[in-house]
Amino acid sequence: MLMLTMDMIKTPNNFDDIPSHIRQNPNYLPYFKDCIGTVDSTHVRTSLLSEEQISYISKKNYPTQNIMSTCGFDMCFTFVWPG
Repeated sequence: MLMLTMDMIKTPNNFDDIPSHIRQNPNYLPYFKDCIGTVDSTHVRTSLLSEEQISYISKKNYPTQNIMSTCGFDMCFTFVWPG
């Protein structure tokens, strides 16, 4: 994950940009006018030494690592936190 940081995670240039389809729609604007992105978490498959795997086995029976991430309106990652 650390090696992908420079290629995959970009800091937004401007937090004030609201996409036009949100800005022009009265159904969306009240809920998203101050929004700068979204936060979610997911499990990603990981490679570990066999003696470390037992602590990371998911319900799908393979080792995973939980990550929290944020994305901007352009669907680019702006923050990723493992753990």
